[in-house]
Amino acid sequence: MTPSFTIAIPVFERIFGFEEALQSAIDVKGCSEILVVDDGSSHTEFMQICAARNDPRIKYFKNEVNLGLFGNWNQCACLAKSDFVSILCSDDVIDPNIFTWFQDAYNQMPDLDIFFGSFAVFKNSLEEARELCSYPAGPYSSQKLLEDAAERGAWFPVLSVIRREKLLQFPFVAKPHSGNDFLWIFSNASNFKLFAHSRPLSFWRRHANQDAKISQSTTTDCWPMQYAAIEIQLKKMGSKKAGKAYKRAVGVILSWLLNDKNNKGHWHQRLLGSEAADNPFLYKAKSIIDQNWLLSGLINARIMRPFYYNIGRVCRKLKIYPAA
Repeated sequence: MTPSFTIAIPVFERIFGFEEALQSAIDVKGCSEILVVDDGSSHTEFMQICAARNDPRIKYFKNEVNLGLFGNWNQCACLAKSDFVSILCSDDVIDPNIFTWFQDAYNQMPDLDIFFGSFAVFKNSLEEARELCSYPAGPYSSQKLLEDAAERGAWFPVLSVIRREKLLQFPFVAKPHSGNDFLWIFSNASNFKLFAHSRPLSFWRRHANQDAKISQSTTTDCWPMQYAAIEIQLKKMGSKKAGKAYKRAVGVILSWLLNDKNNKGHWHQRLLGSEAADNPFLYKAKSIIDQNWLLSGLINARIMRPFYYNIGRVCRKLKIYPAA
């Protein structure tokens, strides 16, 4: 039996890149449904572009209230009618062969939950695309994925083919906003059966107005929680690399505090202020700080701060606490 496949494109306000993203979805052989889910844009251009394509697979929805980026990703999963779903960002491009490659993997492993490929990026054209991270093709254990994240840093392709029931069972953290897509895969990896492809399934576009660049200051908010979740899963698996995940959680926070250069900087204010109590990502980071002498000294010390700052710089240079 061949599973059905939906490509969902969550959109909001920004038109840049959308027509190219939509056309790339149309070009996918075997795609049975293309969802465009508008998170309450102030214009009707997305609807007009969809209608102009005159493709019966395209279904346009507009949310009555704004759900936020990852709330809208959850909405995509709810609205999809297929067995498997790919969430395509509105400024990215999907490979036309993605479903053909997925079918081959599915035939080998019918119980797979996530089919993914290399993490590739481009700026102006696909001819200049480059791979940032790749994986050996075939079944890929969640332990291997988590250990790789602890060892090399948490990289994962923005787009993959995901079993819809898993998206419904493990929804994206809707708020607050951060790198919640990476948080999703690395927090829940032990619940998934994975299959890797040797080539990129999609291409992530880098540009000045992309969400990750605009919200750069909060993109890393969830990283300590993400690495803490990796540590917990690896401990349950009996992996010796669980400690490396913890060190990366510390390393992210260390970079925050060292980059502040003083005790009144951006991260000090956020972590010591009221936001840390309301933001679960910062709350988790604060709990890690409270249990680590170096981080605690960096954020709380006044007279002794240069001492902790210099030790922190040495630790970062020696990669005792690697970040990202």
